[in-house]
Amino acid sequence: VPTSGLEEAAGVAPLGGGVVQDWEAMEVYWDHAFTHHLRVNTEQCNVILTAHLWETKLNKERLAQSLFESFAVPGVYLSSPPVFELYASGRENGVVLGCGGDCTYAVLLHEGLPDPRTLMRGSVAGAALTAHTGRQLSLSCPAAAEAAKVAAGCVAAQPGAAADGPVSFTLPDGKTMTVSPEQRATIAEPLFDPLLLEVER
Repeated sequence: VPTSGLEEAAGVAPLGGGVVQDWEAMEVYWDHAFTHHLRVNTEQCNVILTAHLWETKLNKERLAQSLFESFAVPGVYLSSPPVFELYASGRENGVVLGCGGDCTYAVLLHEGLPDPRTLMRGSVAGAALTAHTGRQLSLSCPAAAEAAKVAAGCVAAQPGAAADGPVSFTLPDGKTMTVSPEQRATIAEPLFDPLLLEVER
């Protein structure tokens, strides 16, 4: 949810590890999204939401209760992100690999239904890769590390191999940075070797 003009939440992040941790803050974010960004009357529209497979039944019930009671929505459809991701590719069967801000997961879906027995989840994801990039490139600013991760990150053809070539890009402060092929290859390595993050701590 875009947060510009969102003073009511006082900087509180409602999610942690892909799971709602603060329901009051979540309702503030939803209200902001419905009112300022979508500009909809919630009493006249149904809501489709995603909830991760590891979200508890209690949290899913609380999510629906909040939407029905606080926003008076007429209907709620709740599904997991992998279902929508697979449907977006026009398929009902497959394996979905997702990498978000707080976690990376893989799950098998058959006929549009995720098989929870096949769910694999790890904490090496966007935020961890951003911090890793900052350490690798000696960037103390999280925004600069995020920009470097997006612009220069790549997966090498072989473990330990260098990337195809250097990349130059502009940092948020306007300075230009060039990342060598060797440095580029290290940015995504923790996805394949999570122990690299443990060594850095």
